[in-house]
Amino acid sequence: MRPNITLSTIGCLLAVACGTAPTVNSGIASLPNTGINTVSVAPAIGTIKVGDTVRFTAAVDAGSSGAAGVLWASSDPAKVGVDGDGLASALVVTVQGAAACATAKNDAGKKGCASVVVVAQ
Repeated sequence: MRPNITLSTIGCLLAVACGTAPTVNSGIASLPNTGINTVSVAPAIGTIKVGDTVRFTAAVDAGSSGAAGVLWASSDPAKVGVDGDGLASALVVTVQGAAACATAKNDAGKKGCASVVVVAQ
């Protein structure tokens, strides 16, 4: 099944999950409320050496929805890898760092991130 694609009256393209129709108010499209309030990641900062790992955990305030799963990703996978369980691996020294981010599975607009700083061994 293909996702619904809607072009709003102000010319923005909005892709929505399969079967979910956006609502449009005064030309601004919005997705239905998923019930997810916030996603937070701990620890807020992980400092590790090249080749080492740090585990991040996500807390989801799912409100009344009860759905609390997250998808993990790195802001810069060439520097820091993050697996599906929040384990970040340092690949190269990062001057500006990278971020390990957890995004709510049923609401891509709700995510939390932590900084990952990679130092030389």
